[in-house]
Amino acid sequence: WQNWLDKYPDHPGADDATYFWARRLQDENQMLKALDLWVQLMIQPAGDGDASYLGYPHVRALLDVGLTTSQLETLVEQYADSAIKPLFQYALAVHYAREHQYGKALDASESLDLVAMSPTVLGSYYTDGFWWRSRLTVQQDMQTMLTEQRQRWQTLQPLHAQNTSEAKYELASNWAEEGGWKNGYLPVWDGGRTYLLPTGEWSDGYCQEFWICDSHLRGADTVRSSYQQASQNAIVLQLYQELLNDPQLPSALREKTLFMAASNLLWQWEDYPLGETFRIHPPAGMTATVQAPSPSEDSYEQWETRYKQLEQDYLTYLDKAIATLKTEFPQSTYIDDLLFSRYAVSGQRQYLQQIVDQYGNGDRVAEARFLLANRK
Repeated sequence: WQNWLDKYPDHPGADDATYFWARRLQDENQMLKALDLWVQLMIQPAGDGDASYLGYPHVRALLDVGLTTSQLETLVEQYADSAIKPLFQYALAVHYAREHQYGKALDASESLDLVAMSPTVLGSYYTDGFWWRSRLTVQQDMQTMLTEQRQRWQTLQPLHAQNTSEAKYELASNWAEEGGWKNGYLPVWDGGRTYLLPTGEWSDGYCQEFWICDSHLRGADTVRSSYQQASQNAIVLQLYQELLNDPQLPSALREKTLFMAASNLLWQWEDYPLGETFRIHPPAGMTATVQAPSPSEDSYEQWETRYKQLEQDYLTYLDKAIATLKTEFPQSTYIDDLLFSRYAVSGQRQYLQQIVDQYGNGDRVAEARFLLANRK
């Protein structure tokens, strides 16, 4: 492809050839060289332009999940005079925040104006009449998100600096709250990260196209680590687990942390894409008995077995949390909630019966009695 482009730089198919050259470099695990070509497709017109839009999906996946913080630091310097620098700089700020380097996140995003970013950066993707949202609207939404994120990072910075058990718990809970996903979110997905982020849930072909989830090229550990660093719940569970590992943690905080960690784990299981759940497995505090499935290699029966193993890993974690609360905090008001969740995931009535028999004064007993009476 390179030789062809050298020979026919003005050919109408030059953009197509650039795309396939980048794919070839990606297949050779030369990801940064491929990235340069993706960026070239975005900001430097070539050929007839009908393949230019193919660059951005690869770039955004790399900025969110594929690149390390140190690689982003290098790219910001490398593209210091390029129109795409603001996008790289925003990604760097978000990566700093995910690592709890909130001061650096604030510094990297200081005076960053994404609305003013050159139209050449996203113009090849958000072409008129192709997307329901305009390029300018997308950039305005990015700026709105960044403004809120900077406010959140300003709140989180002193909590992280305090380094007390109470501050660590508050930091973890901030990430765990309803809007906590914004702390480390990179808004490059048009609000559709749930289904646009490549995870290879159903097809390895998607991970052959998008390097970020290609465990054959990157290695399973590297893939898992990169997805964990980009996952709200994986970050939350890491923060809570660090608290639980502290032998000096006050008992009241330990009780709440046990419950919150289990609750966030259940949130991941129930409300997040299965592909992401596999990719971050196991999160902090959990023992894994299963690896991410390989749809092109596993039969349906093998895939189903791995799914059941994954579910069992989550149930085992929940059982341990319940057992620990029963042992260390037998009067805890959280036990019946986790027992109810245990029933919700497994469908096993014995957990409802435990609530009725042992936690009759709890706030779950009425629901438990109703379900026992009306569900077989």
